Amino acid sequence: MTFSTECLIHPTAVVHPSAQLHPTVRVGANAVIEADVIIGSGTVVAHRAVIAQGTVLGENNQIYPGAMLGAIATLVIPEKSEEEGLPEALPGKVVLGSRNYIREHVIIERGPGQDTVIGSDNLLMGYVFIGHGAQVADNTVMVNWVHLGAHVHVAPRAILGGLAFILPNVWIGRCVMVGGKATVREDIPPFMLAADVPARVRCLNTIGLSRIGISPRADIEGYRLLRLAHRLLYRSGLTLPAALAKIDQLAAHPQVQELSNFIEASLQRAPEPIGEVEED
Repeated sequence: MTFSTECLIHPTAVVHPSAQLHPTVRVGANAVIEADVIIGSGTVVAHRAVIAQGTVLGENNQIYPGAMLGAIATLVIPEKSEEEGLPEALPGKVVLGSRNYIREHVIIERGPGQDTVIGSDNLLMGYVFIGHGAQVADNTVMVNWVHLGAHVHVAPRAILGGLAFILPNVWIGRCVMVGGKATVREDIPPFMLAADVPARVRCLNTIGLSRIGISPRADIEGYRLLRLAHRLLYRSGLTLPAALAKIDQLAAHPQVQELSNFIEASLQRAPEPIGEVEED
């Protein structure tokens, strides 16, 4: 693929000479594109948007007015190399896949070490904040003012309600629904619906499950097993390891195995209870 800067750029836009823009890229008035940026075909950067140094965008992304991609993270304590005397680690990149909608005034940070990665086919509504090192998969929706702390992981098809606050290093499983204004302090396993402050798992995300073909009509056995797994985790009074042991004894099913694998990985990262246990 050949890149050039001879594309549809508004006269008032500022584009660094080292930026690589596909000829089909459109750049609006007063937008800023800094050094070492790569933007793929069909992407639109609207007026007043800023694409900061080291950002890589795939194809057919829509960047709306005022968005800031690649902002340097503000760290209370600068992250430095473990070897004394070496300078601070260079900031990672911000990498976006394709067909993302990045709405007005979204901020996506980059910081030392791990890249901030956004997959494809995501919708980030107005004023969403993505902390440095976050990893967001495909087909997610983040409603207005969602805040993702540093190094948060969001799996495919997750939906985060408006003003939801996800603390740093939390992992959100596949097809999870987080209610508006929730504060998530612990990992949320796949296929669950969580709400409140602090967030608690309330039930299965039945709508999300139906969208991937698991429902009483489409896959009654999978639906039944996931409901049983939910009861073991949040309604049985069992400790998490004991509940997990019982889940592992259930009939083989891909989604149940995915749930079990997520919990085991979560325990390895931080041996604390997953989420807030739902009260009966």
